[in-house]
Amino acid sequence: MTLAGAEFGRAVLGRLVTMLPAPGAQQLCVLDYNGVDVASGSFIRESTISFRDFARVSRPDLFPVVANASEIVLDDLREVLANRSDAMVTCVDDGAGGLKNFRIVGRLDEKLRLTLELVDDMGEADTGKLREARAGEGVPTVWNNRLSALVSKGLVAETSVGRGKLFKSLSRLEA
Repeated sequence: MTLAGAEFGRAVLGRLVTMLPAPGAQQLCVLDYNGVDVASGSFIRESTISFRDFARVSRPDLFPVVANASEIVLDDLREVLANRSDAMVTCVDDGAGGLKNFRIVGRLDEKLRLTLELVDDMGEADTGKLREARAGEGVPTVWNNRLSALVSKGLVAETSVGRGKLFKSLSRLEA
C-alpha cells in the first residue's frame, strides 16, 4: 500500500482526530504502518506529524508513536523530522499485544538525546535523579528545560507528584 499526498494526509488527520478515545490516563496512541510499503513525506507531514502536534497541544494524555514502519517509510519519516529538527518515537508490535524496540527517529541535539537516554534507562526519573546519575552535572533549571523540551515533542510523559514532576519513558506506557 502507498500513502501519498498532502491532501490525503490531511484527510487521514481528520479521521484520526475523530477516532480519539475519551481523555484519561496517559497512554500511547499507536499509528500502525503495517502493510504500508511507501508513505510520502507530504503524507507523513500532514497526517502523522500533524496528529502528534495536535495531541501534544489538545490531548497531552496521548503519546502518538509510529509502529511497524518499513525501512522505506522510516527513511521518509527521518527526512521529514530532520528538516524540522524534530524527532518521534517508533516501535514494533510484538504480535502478542505489546510493543517493543522503542527508538527515536529524527534529530535531537546532543543534550536532549542524553537526557532522553537517561530517562529511558531509568524508566522514570525526576530532575534530582537525573542530576545524580550525571554526578551533579548542571543546575536543576537546565534539566527541567531539557525535560520540558522532550515533553513538548511527545518523547517522554510528565506527571505531577506533589510539588515536583516525574518523567517517564514512553516504553513504560500502555497502548
